[in-house]
Amino acid sequence: MSILITGKFGQLGQSLEKVFKKENEIFSSFGREELDITNLSEVKAVIEKVMPSTIINTAAYTNVEKAELEPNVCESVNKGGVSNLCNVCEVFDINLIHISTDYVFDGKVSKPYKEDDKENPLNIYGKSKFAGENKIRSSSINSRIIRTSWLYSEYGNNFVKKIINLARKKSKITVVDDQFGCPTYAGDLASAILKVKLHMTDIKKNETYNYSGSPGCSWFEFAEEVISLSMKYDLIKVKPMLVPIQTKQLKSKLLRPKNTILDSNAFCKRFSYKIPIWKKSLEVAIKKMAK
Repeated sequence: MSILITGKFGQLGQSLEKVFKKENEIFSSFGREELDITNLSEVKAVIEKVMPSTIINTAAYTNVEKAELEPNVCESVNKGGVSNLCNVCEVFDINLIHISTDYVFDGKVSKPYKEDDKENPLNIYGKSKFAGENKIRSSSINSRIIRTSWLYSEYGNNFVKKIINLARKKSKITVVDDQFGCPTYAGDLASAILKVKLHMTDIKKNETYNYSGSPGCSWFEFAEEVISLSMKYDLIKVKPMLVPIQTKQLKSKLLRPKNTILDSNAFCKRFSYKIPIWKKSLEVAIKKMAK
């Protein structure tokens, strides 16, 4: 009962490898050069060779700003690539766990989003991810869609590393304080996905769940904690001044949702899982970066 992981070199892909190795799970993982999900013939060839019981799709176009400049490329991955995976999953009766995003929502509500709240993505990235979700829902495969947010880890590029790098170079950093979400440690999400994988045969249908760190906060509050922990573990020597600004001060044409705090209670109940407090998880990640 092997697992195939796409997006091997991403934050979540690397975190999944670590968790699965620790738990002695049988899996194979592929980067884009080995498995380009936008190429259907390539997808079929790899799947026929590996014949996994479950595919975990972490491959995605995630550069939100660049997506506005190359929408076709973004859609080819986040919609077309998912469609290809659905195709082979239907043919070979393979389960699919797919990672989606909080950006399927418009952020115009004041409460945390539940799974059945109305989607209304504002930008190309969000629209492409929502289109990918709908490709899965319109298929006949056994699948689980997991929406997450504000992903960070000791791997790759992310907000935490950006703030640390800026703190090493600048004495003053501006961070928006009117966008709210849930920082999610990729290591925690990987452990949660393992839980989902173990329950894939319980119910054969499509289910959508939210999974994110707890509780919600602003980007500014997130940055404050990053700086505090980076000082504690000697990742930065001099504490910079953090200056809160509003989104409109960025003068960006990109529309971003103001509030995408996710309600993950359904996930916790379904999989008997307790989500760690994001500040504790952030400290785990910072400690790993400091080694």
